[in-house]
Amino acid sequence: MKSLDCLHSPSEETRQVCGHLMNSAKQPYFQYFNGESLSYALICSACHEAPEISCADLKSVCTACFQLIERMNWWQGIVGQPLIGERQTSLHFQHRTIWGLGVNSNDLVDIQPFEKTNGEWIGLTADNTLLRFQPNEPCTVRVLGTITTPDAQLFTALKLSPDGKLAVLYQPFGEHGVVVELESLQQRQYLQRDGYHNYITLFSVAFVVHDGRTLLVYSPKWNRLDICDPWTGELLTARDLPDDESEDDFPEHDLHYFHGQLAVSPDQQWIADDGWVWHPVGVVTTWNLHYWVTANIWESEDGKTKRELCGRDYFWNGHMCWIDNQTLAIWGYGKDDEWLIPAVLLFDVGSGKELRWFAGPEVVSHDGKKSSIDRDALIFDRYLFSLSVTKGVQVWDVESGERLLTDSSFFPKRYHRRTQEFLTCLTDGSFQLSRLADQ
Repeated sequence: MKSLDCLHSPSEETRQVCGHLMNSAKQPYFQYFNGESLSYALICSACHEAPEISCADLKSVCTACFQLIERMNWWQGIVGQPLIGERQTSLHFQHRTIWGLGVNSNDLVDIQPFEKTNGEWIGLTADNTLLRFQPNEPCTVRVLGTITTPDAQLFTALKLSPDGKLAVLYQPFGEHGVVVELESLQQRQYLQRDGYHNYITLFSVAFVVHDGRTLLVYSPKWNRLDICDPWTGELLTARDLPDDESEDDFPEHDLHYFHGQLAVSPDQQWIADDGWVWHPVGVVTTWNLHYWVTANIWESEDGKTKRELCGRDYFWNGHMCWIDNQTLAIWGYGKDDEWLIPAVLLFDVGSGKELRWFAGPEVVSHDGKKSSIDRDALIFDRYLFSLSVTKGVQVWDVESGERLLTDSSFFPKRYHRRTQEFLTCLTDGSFQLSRLADQ
């Protein structure tokens, strides 16, 4: 067996590094992908200018030495691209266009699947009008009414409770929201968060179900999340957070974290939070909802189930989705917004450990601060779907990481799990329904 340049005994796995990094410390390095696998080499700043030349003379080291070089030096960026796996399948999308609904798709600022029924959707217009419609034959549409608040706030985003009885309308990068009964439009709770950097931080709000009871998680303050009963307004997590002006450098339960968009696991046991901390760094965190409600009101601050999954400089408001009750998929491989490459990372939320990752999935464009939230860009339903302007919809096998299909002919807005259909709002005002087929 060939000896290693680090002079250690050869192991089953060897890694490669640029010779300039062999005995260095506190030097910048780049990850170099040659497009042949997910494995990467480490190269120095000088060599990254011409990696195809410098990488012809890489040194082989053991895994322990490779990890030591990574720890002793600092990450600068990524060169090249990892391998994107592909597999030929018979998968394809079947599309049908729906006309004459009495609803113009261009009038909707948001739309969500009404999953308590077969194929219905709830739409929100620019003047706070809610519509309930079914883009099938025969087409049906019902105007539920218009939401008017005392301060005449307008909302551009919508979420529905799992039981289909409540809706929350809110301003994604604003300060206001309102919870309403979907049928009567009675306003149950008015939401307001503070204005500290809200223009780059998504409004944290999500419905959850605990012991059959619908609850609401929301952020009244940049570093605070609460759980309440949206029907009664009862606060379930009453607590006094440390004063921002406290003279104590490290007060108990102090949290310098801007809460971001929330995603609840399918079994309603876990919650993921894509927020950020100064300087700034985006950090995806998770914790157990059941424990938060029943055992520790401080769980969202520093509870025993809380985990930090990954951090990326200057990047938050990204895209994530649940694969199962314990596994969270997070978009983007890399440590900085300017160096992220299209990929999905899979994490176990119980341990906080990364399980694996694969390259390729592209999502809706973003600027690292205000991602496009007008559509879901990562969706899992047997397969992982990634949505982007340039690639349309791509279908992925999350176990192998292989791309199974690319259909760039459409760019849907939402997905209805009950009917397994994507809904696209077309520019002529019509709708398109698309279903994945295997025949």
